[in-house]
Amino acid sequence: MRGSRVAALVGAVALAGCPKHDAAPTSPPPPTVAGPKVALPDGGMRHTERLATAAWRGGAFRACGERNGGPSGCKLVAAAGERASDAAADGEGFAADRSPPTSAPGVCRVLFDDAPGDPAAPPARATLVGPAARQPLDEWRPAGTVDGDYFAVETSFSPDGKWLAVYRVAVGLGTDERLVELAGVQVRPAPACR
Repeated sequence: MRGSRVAALVGAVALAGCPKHDAAPTSPPPPTVAGPKVALPDGGMRHTERLATAAWRGGAFRACGERNGGPSGCKLVAAAGERASDAAADGEGFAADRSPPTSAPGVCRVLFDDAPGDPAAPPARATLVGPAARQPLDEWRPAGTVDGDYFAVETSFSPDGKWLAVYRVAVGLGTDERLVELAGVQVRPAPACR
């Protein structure tokens, strides 16, 4: 009996040493699925759609967050350099900025480096990128009192290209909703595209 066990064990060991041959696939491989668009080597992220709504009326700028699919926490800057104040959600007379978030006058574009909710992550940034220069527009490391899962700086240029609105956005990601809150809004003269 002991000899048959030894023979079985030797046979199993011998089979284990045989080279393995993979069978030919019977169907094509599944299509390649694009990975997350936002992951960057330094732990930052980039958003590809506007997180908050933006609108202009002359030199006045209005931005709103979002709650339950509607506008929330709207802020108004009446003129460049003035402080933001609370605003009504209706925004009568304001023209919505429906351009992509990266749009800028001329051949420039805005590059965003967003931040996850990790306090050790790099700050959220917005940079104006042109053919000859990169100009920092804003950098924001949210205070511990700012609640959110995702943080970003967004920009909007006035229709005439004279003014730049910079607004800071905190996004809460729930199971069935996205909460967008404004953490700061300012309007300043637009930098030249270089």
